[in-house]
Amino acid sequence: MRIVALIPFKKDLTLIEDPTSADDETMEDKKPDLLRLEQQRAQADSSEWLHEGFMLIGLPFREELRDDFKRFEEHQTAGGTPELEQSQVEAMKKFVKRLTMSYNPSFYENPRLLSERSALCVEATGEELIERKDTLEPYYQIPTRLQRVGSEIEQIIEKFGLTDEDKKSEPKGRKRKPVDAPDNQPEAKMMSIRDCVAAEKMSDFKKDELLNMAVEHCEAPKGLKSKTKNDIISVIKEFLADHPSSTWDVNPKK
Repeated sequence: MRIVALIPFKKDLTLIEDPTSADDETMEDKKPDLLRLEQQRAQADSSEWLHEGFMLIGLPFREELRDDFKRFEEHQTAGGTPELEQSQVEAMKKFVKRLTMSYNPSFYENPRLLSERSALCVEATGEELIERKDTLEPYYQIPTRLQRVGSEIEQIIEKFGLTDEDKKSEPKGRKRKPVDAPDNQPEAKMMSIRDCVAAEKMSDFKKDELLNMAVEHCEAPKGLKSKTKNDIISVIKEFLADHPSSTWDVNPKK
């Protein structure tokens, strides 16, 4: 609610007169305001205006209230909600239950606090005693957690019919395929960054691609652009060694 005014009293309880206040004659045709008197507690940093007293809170008239309940209700029921089968509900329950884990503080470390503590340790001892890392990783980057719900994901795909492809009607006017166009073009093969490192395919990437990986996934500074291609690859490999659960998909060139 909007605060209209504060009771204009000083600390010595003397009234502060408002020089801009209108006369009674000019206020005759003005609509009155509904106000509610609320107590104001004393503030720790008390000043001339922030101290124990009262404040006025403006209230709307009934005709000014806007009731949007019916409009939202019609919007929710307009499209209709499909009814779910019990098997679909059970499949989702199992999925959520498998991902529900007990609270472990080490999973929710604050990377900002870790960085500050590490800086203090370096300043005091000269050694980096606290490793700076971000443990707040999404599920899709943690293979062990994805394996926990492997069978549940298969059940969801089966129960919700996610494998069924919608048959799209072909347009009447189809463009003719060029004569020299290959019938079956090879699809881009995706692989994880760890498999790419193991297969020694990191050198197949361009320097800009490696730099984007290092900045986006390895939290490397943008100043790494001045380094060589091999230096950037070393940074990525070092990050993967320090973070065993981190991974992402890449498309190495053939």
